[in-house]
Amino acid sequence: MPTENPNDSRLLRRALTLLVPAVLVAGLAVATYLAASGRTEPPAASREMADRALAAARAAQAARWAKPALADAEERLRAAEAELRRQELRLWPLRDFREVRLSYLDAARAADTTRRLALASRSDLEAGALAALRTARCLMTRTEELYLPSRVGGLAAEALRAGKLALREAESLLVFEEFPGARLRADEAAIKTRQTRALLREAYDRFVDPATVRRWREAETSAIERSKRTGAAVIVVNKDRAVLDLYRAGTRVASYPIELGFNALETQGM
Repeated sequence: MPTENPNDSRLLRRALTLLVPAVLVAGLAVATYLAASGRTEPPAASREMADRALAAARAAQAARWAKPALADAEERLRAAEAELRRQELRLWPLRDFREVRLSYLDAARAADTTRRLALASRSDLEAGALAALRTARCLMTRTEELYLPSRVGGLAAEALRAGKLALREAESLLVFEEFPGARLRADEAAIKTRQTRALLREAYDRFVDPATVRRWREAETSAIERSKRTGAAVIVVNKDRAVLDLYRAGTRVASYPIELGFNALETQGM
């Protein structure tokens, strides 16, 4: 039966004595390297940055004003979260969070871009709606100042009512920040108001047409002459002055202001 050589035992113990510290030193060096390289350190700061950036984008109503960009930023964050969980399931020395950190930074940049895009989109849409409203209001005001005393009815009145309704709807939509809808309704109000002005202008042109005015004057003169011949009372409505004149025996004996009502320009005659 072989016997153990004392020298071999001493050599083995000496080797173990030297090897264990070396292994510990190597393990410590590896651990130090892994920690210093950031491979095994979860990217808490990058993750928080991405979360804050996405929260800011949502606070800027990116879901409303920059929906595709928000969806992209959210997808990037989900991808980073999935990779984080995958690395956390690995053994500590095998973990590598460097790509996860870069993914979070990428998600943060995308979210910040989304926030700025949402703010710019909202601003542009609001400016467009406000400009359209200013145009429609100006047209409506000028139309009422120029034409409403004539109190034209018919198609012109119908177009004007439609324009006013569209303008009120545009103002309501603006309050709720429905900027595309507000702009659309304001544009419709402007179109209807321009249509009103065209119809009113056409009616006014007929009202002041020389041939029409001459015919009215002739009818007025004929009525007064008939009153003079017969002594009968004659009523003459003068739409130019919005008065009703009462003649007896060819002499005007009374005048009364009148309200012509709608269709004043469209009704022929004095």
